[in-house]
Amino acid sequence: MGMIIYAVGGILSLVCAIMVLIPLFKKEGVGLGILGIFCGIYTYIWGWIKSKELGLKNIMLGWSVGIVLMIVGAVLTTKQAIESSKVPDAEFQNAMQDAKTRAEQGQPAPTPP
Repeated sequence: MGMIIYAVGGILSLVCAIMVLIPLFKKEGVGLGILGIFCGIYTYIWGWIKSKELGLKNIMLGWSVGIVLMIVGAVLTTKQAIESSKVPDAEFQNAMQDAKTRAEQGQPAPTPP
């Protein structure tokens, strides 16, 4: 679920970034437009600064929502990964304890079927 949320946020962010890059190129020229391609934080800050002047407020809100979705998706994905790598289930732990007890008593380990 986390990866899906992350992907939706990433696609939303990409679309909004492209929609801000277009007026950035028109208003600031090729040099700063290329900077905006390679330095997304510049495009993001420029978009918020010019949001009222150029009517970019809804696009910038969408971009911000996309970033938040990416963060939430990354946290959920990390949480799921941590939970799936936790200590093995109780049955495995019982088998390990049984093997340890047998070893301490000098009994041979049972052979698998």
